[in-house]
Amino acid sequence: MRFTGERWAGDDLVPDPRHESRYSEYAVARQYARGKVVLDIGSGDGCAAFLLAEESKEVIGVEVAREAVELARQRYQRPNLRFQQMSGTQLGFPDNTFDLITSFQVIEHVPEVEVFVDEMIRVLKPDGRLLVTTPNRLTSIGENPYHVQEYSPDEFRTLFDGRFGEVTILGCQGSAAAEQHWRLRGRVVRGLLRLDVLRLRHRLPRRLILRVYPFGYRVSWVIRRFLGKLMRVPQELTQQDFLISEQCLDRALWLAAVAVGPVKAALGPGAGIVPRTDNDDGSGVLGDARSAHISPLGQGRDI
Repeated sequence: MRFTGERWAGDDLVPDPRHESRYSEYAVARQYARGKVVLDIGSGDGCAAFLLAEESKEVIGVEVAREAVELARQRYQRPNLRFQQMSGTQLGFPDNTFDLITSFQVIEHVPEVEVFVDEMIRVLKPDGRLLVTTPNRLTSIGENPYHVQEYSPDEFRTLFDGRFGEVTILGCQGSAAAEQHWRLRGRVVRGLLRLDVLRLRHRLPRRLILRVYPFGYRVSWVIRRFLGKLMRVPQELTQQDFLISEQCLDRALWLAAVAVGPVKAALGPGAGIVPRTDNDDGSGVLGDARSAHISPLGQGRDI
C-alpha cells in the first residue's frame, strides 16, 4: 500500500513510536468485543479488526480505499473476519445489526460528520456500544491536510450528547518518555512549517499538497531521529507508556468517545436508507447485507 504519511499500514518504512499508543485504543475496544458482532469503520490495513476478532463472534472491517481492503484481506485472516469496501456515511447494512462499532482515528477525516454519526447509530443495536477515537485538537501538532476537522474534548462530546443515553470521553495520557517524544515532534514540525514563509500550503491545490506531504513526513522523521539521539529523547515506546483515563483531557494525546444506548429518534433525515450494493459476497451473520461502492470521503486511519 502506497505510503501517504497519513495512513498506517502496520509495517511502515517510516516507524513512529506513536503507533504504540494505537494498541491502547485496541485494548479498550477488546474489553467490549467478547462474543459480539463488531463493525470497524475505517479499518485501514486491518490490524484492529484482526485483534478484535480474537474476542468477537464476528468482525466486519469497512474501508473506503480498495487498496487497503485488498491488503487487509491478504494480511489478516480469521474465520470470523471479513473486509469490505464501503463509506462510513453510507453503510450497506440493515438497521440494528451490530453490538459494537469501532472507528479509530477516522472521524476527523469525514466532512459529513453528522451523517457519519447517524449511520453508526442506525446500524447499532438499541443496547449497542460505540467507540470512536480522534486526535485532541488542544495537543495536536502541526497541520494535517487530511483532517477536515479536529476536536477538543468538549467539542468531541457534543457529537454524541443527545444521540446516546450514556457518553464517556476518555483521553490517552503519555508517560514522561512519551511526552518528551511528542514535544520534540512538535518542535520539528513547527520548525518545518516556519520555512513556508509564503504559506503555500494554504494556496496550492490540495491534491498537490497531498503529494508533497509524504516527503515532508519523511524529512520530519529523519530530523526527529537525529535530534532525539542528540538530546537523548527515548526512541522506543511501548504500550505501557500510554494510559487511558477520564482525567486531564485537555492534555490528552488523543480522545476516545465511549457511547452506549443509541437514541434512534435522534437520527437525521434520510437515515435508515441502505444504499445500493455492489458485488461483495456479504456472507456471514449479516445475511444478504453487502458493501456499497461509494466514492471515498476520508483517508482511513491516521498515523
